[in-house]
Amino acid sequence: MRVDGNIVDLKSVKAPFLNVVAQKDDLVTPASSTALNDAVVSKDKSIIEFSSGHVGLIIGQRAHKEVWPKVGYWLMHRS
Repeated sequence: MRVDGNIVDLKSVKAPFLNVVAQKDDLVTPASSTALNDAVVSKDKSIIEFSSGHVGLIIGQRAHKEVWPKVGYWLMHRS
């Protein structure tokens, strides 16, 4: 993986890691997303999956009612 032109070794990620996955995503397949959890070595890693598409996961009506509250709860317990 590259970030700002630099190669990032996912095995060096030790910080808490949250992976939010859209089960009906047609841009980033769920299998590609969930594979990140296998690559990251953090002892605190989670996957939250939702029955939505790529865009609906972030801005859909259900996103405001279901996705963001769960993400907020996850973050709140790690600060």
